[in-house]
Amino acid sequence: ILARWADEHDVRLSVGRTGSCHGNAVAESFFGTLKNEMYSLRTWATREDARNGVIDYIERRYSRNRPHSTIGYQVPAKAMDAFFERTKPAAESAVDRHGCEGKMAA
Repeated sequence: ILARWADEHDVRLSVGRTGSCHGNAVAESFFGTLKNEMYSLRTWATREDARNGVIDYIERRYSRNRPHSTIGYQVPAKAMDAFFERTKPAAESAVDRHGCEGKMAA
């Protein structure tokens, strides 16, 4: 199903060999960091508690405060904002990327 969807939407799937971390090094690094800095440091009462803990960690620490080597030691949230600033069209639409209404560029 995924392969068919990818083909229909001109998306190239990229996977490495089973058991090889080199094909997906960024994801492997992220999950290692998540386990070492957050997940393994406590016992979770429920799956929902663990899920909420992971979301909180990503939103508060990982994406907003922690520099990442794969993006030139920038903080992901700031790198994303800079990307959208560099790539926005000259005449912005009335709705920005956060879904907020704004004024069109002059």
